Amino acid sequence: MRICRLKTAFLVICFVLSLGLGLASDSLMAFPSWLAPVFLVFLTGGSVFYWRSLDETAREARKFSWYWGSSIGVGLVIAAWLLDRSGLNFIDAMANAGTLG
Repeated sequence: MRICRLKTAFLVICFVLSLGLGLASDSLMAFPSWLAPVFLVFLTGGSVFYWRSLDETAREARKFSWYWGSSIGVGLVIAAWLLDRSGLNFIDAMANAGTLG
């Protein structure tokens, strides 16, 4: 029960920090340069703690989803790039239609 609460607290803290960093980078506020390494160490330590708390089945499920999710994502990006390079101007046509921005 305690580990579950720690994992939930870790995920909430990571979400709040990443949201704050994203908002700070888009606004006029200066991003403190010392905060990035602190955030990196915190995320790495929390990720190691989280990974060690998983059983074998959960680890395999996460490895499977990361592998196939990233493979499909890279495949879609390459397909969009190839369509754009083929002269069809697929990305420009979508942008002009208002679907990308």
